[in-house]
Amino acid sequence: MSNVTIQRINVISAAKIQGIIFAVLGVVIGVLYAIGSIVAGAMGNANAAGIGMALGGAICAPLFYGAIGFIGGALNAWVYNIAAGAI
Repeated sequence: MSNVTIQRINVISAAKIQGIIFAVLGVVIGVLYAIGSIVAGAMGNANAAGIGMALGGAICAPLFYGAIGFIGGALNAWVYNIAAGAI
């Protein structure tokens, strides 16, 4: 078995992968949020605006989470490259 040392991470590649992972997480959270709002609406605890916000959240959550994941992935890879270069 050979030892491999990662010396550098491509910042854009890492950002894209983490952005996709977070977008998928955003889909799951958005769907759960929408289901919860629909159930609350069926129980009479929400109005039409609440259901509209739930659907908006289900659409916006993947976009928001994906963007945050992309930025976080880029920052993580950038900091890793600085630290790996110093060590």
